[in-house]
Amino acid sequence: AATRSDGNSTTAVAAGSVNAPFVYTNVNACGVVSQVDFSVIGTSTSTDISQAKCYYSTSSTFNAATAIPFGTPVANPAAGTVSFSGSQSILTGNNYFWMVYDVACAATAANTLNANVTSVTVNGGPLSPTGTAPSANAITALYLTSRTDGNSTTAVTAGTLNAPFVYSNVTGSTLCPGTVTQVNFDVT
Repeated sequence: AATRSDGNSTTAVAAGSVNAPFVYTNVNACGVVSQVDFSVIGTSTSTDISQAKCYYSTSSTFNAATAIPFGTPVANPAAGTVSFSGSQSILTGNNYFWMVYDVACAATAANTLNANVTSVTVNGGPLSPTGTAPSANAITALYLTSRTDGNSTTAVTAGTLNAPFVYSNVTGSTLCPGTVTQVNFDVT
């Protein structure tokens, strides 16, 4: 016999996030998992998701560095079922299959992303969900952040050209590169 329960995070996720965990299922069985099905119904628009991915782990805390990819990533998954096929041997105990998203850089803030586990195929037979459907996650905008890193308090001789006074280091995401189009300094 096999049992499973669903879990999820309902915290906001930033546009441009990579491997943001949305929902998992814990399969307590012995054998081989050959397919995991998720529903993305409740997601505002599929273009907010760059990729949907499935990972296997024995931990209830998702870590992309140690989790094992299961199946092939799906780009911009349409509403309905997203299926991941593979072959993962499992032992009786905690066996977590995670649905994670790479959130598009241009994802609309305040839109929702959702994922539900609908079925897991173990030893050729499907298991149906026994947990409750999770709530949707809200998207937060990815903002470039800036900070003033330094200034000069040394005297400057009259007539000096290009004397450095202050600078700003603008950081962003490598997934979502941006172009700085304007920088304002207050000289008061």
